[in-house]
Amino acid sequence: MYDFIGDIHGHADHLKKLLNKLGYKKVDEVFQHKERKAFFLGDLIDSGPQVEEVLAIVKPMVESEKAKCILGNHEFNMLGLFLERDDSSKKDPVFYRTRSDDHLTQAMASLPFFLSKNKETKEKADEIMRWFYDLPLFYEEENFRVVHACWHEESIALLKKSLKGNSPTKKLIREASKFGKKNLYDAIELVLKGPEVDLPKKFKYLDSYGKERKQARICWWNEDEKLVLKNRKSFKEEEIKKIPVNFNFASNESKLTFFGHYWQRFKEGKPFITHPKAQCLDFSVANKGHLVAYRFEGEDQIKESNFVWV
Repeated sequence: MYDFIGDIHGHADHLKKLLNKLGYKKVDEVFQHKERKAFFLGDLIDSGPQVEEVLAIVKPMVESEKAKCILGNHEFNMLGLFLERDDSSKKDPVFYRTRSDDHLTQAMASLPFFLSKNKETKEKADEIMRWFYDLPLFYEEENFRVVHACWHEESIALLKKSLKGNSPTKKLIREASKFGKKNLYDAIELVLKGPEVDLPKKFKYLDSYGKERKQARICWWNEDEKLVLKNRKSFKEEEIKKIPVNFNFASNESKLTFFGHYWQRFKEGKPFITHPKAQCLDFSVANKGHLVAYRFEGEDQIKESNFVWV
């Protein structure tokens, strides 16, 4: 059985404490459990101060089959930041994910590692980048499925046509960098970042990086609270409910879905069930929150007793 672990974002100390609490021990320098495997939900990098150490823990676990891991939007973005465009020049390279101030700010905690000029560190970073290309964008077994942000059947079906064993290719990154509707760009946005809706002008707000946002993420798993709004208390609930949202999760017929990305906060001092069939495990460790795991035992509904956290 698996222990699903939410977004780590460069917080290796939290990760080691959580693995120890879950009963994982280091054997031949690899964390492992006698009976279980860890399953990381992506966003290993960025934000926190220990990105390189997190990768040094997770990658050997995956390669020795003591864990599985999917790509988060931050790993996917990092691939784009280093994939040169076809029309790029050696003197003045251009990348498929533009190196704008916004994009570099989001990756700031990871760039000292990935841009290091030290020969040994650069070799490690290049190896990690190749490893990112091996990680799947989503994963599914008979009684559960895993995705970083949103399991959207239409988008996943489209992506499968451009993937290699559910893992990204350079061709996918090239195509997914093109704006437009009903294409790979939209599919990647849905699966790795979740669905969004345009907001009325008065609902503009700043995200965690200080950038003004004009869209809000949709709580695709929640029938009652449809939108993720950072400053939700600043608006009247009746005004929020008027914003048209057309995106529903088929909860009654679905197998369990585990995901991260959405920066939840504890309620009454502990993690909470986001939906009986869909569990978010990102509880904001990157913003003074908690690193949370869910110990899956094969059940068909989420159980509050199966959360473990530090």
